[in-house]
Formats: sequence, C-alpha cells, structure tokens
Amino acid sequence: MGPHHRADRGTQGSAGVVLAAQREAYEQLRRASLVAVRALLAEPAARDGLAALLRARLPGATLRDLDDGGLAAETADGRRVDASAEALVDRALRSVDGARLWEPA
Repeated sequence: MGPHHRADRGTQGSAGVVLAAQREAYEQLRRASLVAVRALLAEPAARDGLAALLRARLPGATLRDLDDGGLAAETADGRRVDASAEALVDRALRSVDGARLWEPA
C-alpha cells in the first residue's frame, strides 16, 4: 500500500468523524425541538390553533388527543393527519436545508 492509500483512509476517517458529529448535532436539535413543541402544545392557545388547522385541512375530521401532546385527525373515509409532536418536528426538520446547518455563521 502506497502513501496515497493511507491518505485516502485518513480522509475517509475524517469524513466519518464529521458525519458522526453532524448526526449527533442533528439528534440534539431534534430532541430540543421535541421538548419545545411539547411545551408549546401544552399551551391551550397553541393547541386550539393546531386543532383549527387540522379541521380546516380535513373538514369533518374527528380529532384525537395523542400521548405526546399532539393531535391526530381522521375523516370517515380514512384520510388522516398525524400532528403528533414527533411528526411536527420531523416535518419541520425535513424542510430545513441540512447542508446549510453546517455552514459557518
């Protein structure tokens, strides 16, 4: 094995360290976001706003309280919206340009 092979391995190792650090940062962001969303959903005005949004999105839907403080909506014909805290956070994080999270400020 020549020196280039060792350099490639070193680069791959560095990339793995960076990816692991980014993943941990993402998981910390997700956990903090879940705590914040659950706290927000504990506020009656925010919960009422979510319920109104679900009723507008699925007219005639039945709303159900979820264990994590969120709501689920379902219509008689089986259409559903999952507005659990986890689903709300995951949707929000998917809409973020992940590459921009790692750019210097």
